[in-house]
Amino acid sequence: MKIKQDTITVISVALIIVVLFGEYAAYNGGLQSYDVEAEFADGGASYTVRSSGADVYSAVAVSSPFRAPTAVYVYNDERYGEFFDDVHAEVDIKYVDQSFLADQLLRSLGVRGVTSADEYGADELRDKMADDLGSEFSKALVVTSYALPQGIYSGSPDDLIFKWLSEGGTVYWAGSPVGMYYTDGDGAVRTDGQGLFLGTDCLNMGDANLAYLKTDAGGLTDALYLKWNRVKYGVEMSKAPDALFLGYEEGGYASMAFVPFGKGTVAVIGGNDYNWNRCDDVAQAIAAGITAHSSVAGIATGEVTRGSASGEIAMPEGGGHARLYVSIGGYYTVHGEVFDGL
Repeated sequence: MKIKQDTITVISVALIIVVLFGEYAAYNGGLQSYDVEAEFADGGASYTVRSSGADVYSAVAVSSPFRAPTAVYVYNDERYGEFFDDVHAEVDIKYVDQSFLADQLLRSLGVRGVTSADEYGADELRDKMADDLGSEFSKALVVTSYALPQGIYSGSPDDLIFKWLSEGGTVYWAGSPVGMYYTDGDGAVRTDGQGLFLGTDCLNMGDANLAYLKTDAGGLTDALYLKWNRVKYGVEMSKAPDALFLGYEEGGYASMAFVPFGKGTVAVIGGNDYNWNRCDDVAQAIAAGITAHSSVAGIATGEVTRGSASGEIAMPEGGGHARLYVSIGGYYTVHGEVFDGL
């Protein structure tokens, strides 16, 4: 029996649609639903995770004398391309599109339940940071440029950035040596100010980059499913004894370091390039509320299959401010939610 050509065409088109729809659903989670509920009560944090599919989940509870960041400023360096070649001639960094990075980070944060986040240019960012001063605040700033603008940083200990850090800010610096440059009206000015941010010269200015030895950090590296393993321009661990280190290490340098600065934190993300893993790890750390002052209160992991799973994490008495972050999906987070205690 012969099958008509138009019948074969219809079947082929139908198969293509099924395949494409399957790929869309796999990458966009369109066929699954997720939800997390949690509360702090009776000295603990209880949670319930729901998924219409089969997923792993992780619940991370941290405590700190200071609140975890409640809002995120993403710096979009609008003059990045103007001075990149000059900086690149002196320092090994890779060109990255600032608007693209800002967009990707905001998307990654949104997936994890961090909705109070936005991108800012130089003038807007300066005004936001200046307005924070003199009040009790905890905010995060993500810098993926090689420099901050002169109105925020100029290589002086009296700069706005250091006042902001001291009072409760957390700076995530990724892709270049922290504090090496600021930009003014004429170009990028070299200052070599890493000591101002970190208290000493401790960045990896050598060739070591790829790292495979995991830094445990009380279980946080595994619980947050951290993947980024670059240590170029990362912090030398022995020179920052009060810092918290996450991720991976090579030659004594860490892929992710949280160095205390007053009530705030300087978070240095190693590497001189960008991929999705770095974006994910930064978003994971922000959502979990990790700072240099964080202590692990408890970690719980498990699986949920077409239903719900519940648990509870005991919180230490007098531990200060608490945050619970629950993520679903493991190394490829598809949903997360953030809960803050007192």
